[in-house]
Amino acid sequence: PYVYLFFTYDPPELLADDTTPRVSRLIRVQADAAKDYNVALSGSIEVILGKNSTAQNTAFRLAVGATIIPEPASCMTGLTMDGTAIEDCLPSDELSHSAGTLIFGSDGYLYASHGDGASYNGASKVSLRSQMLDSLSGKVLRIDPNTGQGVLGNPFYDPAAPGSNRSRIWSLGMRNPFRITVNQATGQVYQGVVGPSSREE
Repeated sequence: PYVYLFFTYDPPELLADDTTPRVSRLIRVQADAAKDYNVALSGSIEVILGKNSTAQNTAFRLAVGATIIPEPASCMTGLTMDGTAIEDCLPSDELSHSAGTLIFGSDGYLYASHGDGASYNGASKVSLRSQMLDSLSGKVLRIDPNTGQGVLGNPFYDPAAPGSNRSRIWSLGMRNPFRITVNQATGQVYQGVVGPSSREE
């Protein structure tokens, strides 16, 4: 009796609907059986993924044409690309390449795609988070829908740390995998990765 929602999140400390860097969250809301599952139970919101997607973990955006080294980056310690990835934090530093598709696989696990959080207008070092095993950027994640933890069979799954970022990764290195689907008969995951201008994968 749950509804899962995956979205770019405006932490309450930040100005709502602004264009500054944000973070993403995956939440679960319980539906009320007494109301034919058409209404959410009050107080039933549970953060499944993105518990550390908070205002404190969002960087600032550079002005157009500005260069600062190290480059500001949300969900990284020190809020720069010189830091290390923060566990359970999904960055959305720009206006796209954020939360994508949320779908259940034939295995009962939840698949979530998330872009690199970088600009669609040009190259940025923050896009390199998609290659980092300890960042949730530019990935398709495969998680337990009840806990948000990674599951056995994920390529970098660590049974000693199922809640680590790398344990959740199903595939990595993508710019903006905002559409995925799962072949329910075979379990095969298909993803469309949006490329710049005229190129797609």
